[in-house]
Amino acid sequence: MAGTTGAQAKRQGRAGQLSSYLIGFVVCVLLPAFITIIAPLSFVTLRYDGEVVSASATRFVYLVVPYHTERLGEVSLVEYSERAGGRERQRRVGEDSRYVHVEGEAALIISGGAGEIVVPVSPVNIDRVVAQAEAFVANPDRAGLSLFAVANWKVSIIAGGLFSLLTLLYVAGSAIAIGRWIWRRAAGPRRRASAA
Repeated sequence: MAGTTGAQAKRQGRAGQLSSYLIGFVVCVLLPAFITIIAPLSFVTLRYDGEVVSASATRFVYLVVPYHTERLGEVSLVEYSERAGGRERQRRVGEDSRYVHVEGEAALIISGGAGEIVVPVSPVNIDRVVAQAEAFVANPDRAGLSLFAVANWKVSIIAGGLFSLLTLLYVAGSAIAIGRWIWRRAAGPRRRASAA
């Protein structure tokens, strides 16, 4: 009877440990990925090969890991779209209406014969980014143009950066735990052999 109780306790301990790892994975890995994907940091590059201007835009997850790159072979137009933020009235059935703050959105749109690249840019930075891209397309040079585009400073950099640190801590902690487990497994036979 005591063996069954010990086995149940061991299973419950493993189940609790597994649920802790799962919660840690969701909070420390999936949540930061989600945050940095919905409000990405992008790296835009415009190049001139002597004949045509080409473009590429790379989006980053966890602010440092590239996960999606779009390329455009021939750029013919740079434009933008913008939706101003402000206060909107929110109505719900059975409740009083209330006003909520809505964030503004903007995007750099780089068009060419093969399609377009849409890069989310903070409304705070859209004028500067568009001006630089338009100036380069109008007067290209071989040095090219590279710039970072932040979709939303509060979400992308502040929240995304802080949550990405959780990912770093989770990965480091997991690596240490795996290393300790391997070390104990490898040292176990040596301890038994030296004890005999």
